[in-house]
Amino acid sequence: ALPDILSATTYAGLESKSLDPRALSRPLPTRPSPAARLGTEIHRLIEERARDHHPAWISPYPEEAELDEPQARDGRGEVAQKLALWTALGFDRRTIARLPSGEPMIELPFTLRIGDRIIRGRVDAVYETDDGGLEIVDIKSGGRFEPGPNDQLAIYARALDANGLLPQSRPVTLTYAFLDGGAPLSRRYR
Repeated sequence: ALPDILSATTYAGLESKSLDPRALSRPLPTRPSPAARLGTEIHRLIEERARDHHPAWISPYPEEAELDEPQARDGRGEVAQKLALWTALGFDRRTIARLPSGEPMIELPFTLRIGDRIIRGRVDAVYETDDGGLEIVDIKSGGRFEPGPNDQLAIYARALDANGLLPQSRPVTLTYAFLDGGAPLSRRYR
């Protein structure tokens, strides 16, 4: 039997059949790896920059705390390179969407019920678009892949929609921002 509470990544992996459900029956702890630390450090720095270094807006959520330690010294060049690619994509100059409370929509935690499962995760970033819509962005510091219909971004969009945070009459775009030097991969949610 599957657990009642899943992460968005796990749920997307099950939906795309890239994750064997048996792997969840006796889960083993995942050791932090250089790739995981790199991704966490990049997300932390992007969040910090997007929040304009405002101390009140630093994310207080602990789910990724074990990976939130700064990257080892020998990985700083790779972090700088990935941040340069993020800047080259123009995301550092984009306007972060805001919740009705005024809080920026970056590293935004969510909980969503899908069927009899509870799905938890964090939306990397939501940006305003020139046409008055929103763009939900998932920043990927690892390898490029082809997303399926029930991928992480679709789950993020469903969670935001369920909470009334997506405009009903404006376009919503889903984007994977791969930090590999290539173009982002985008599609319309509606």
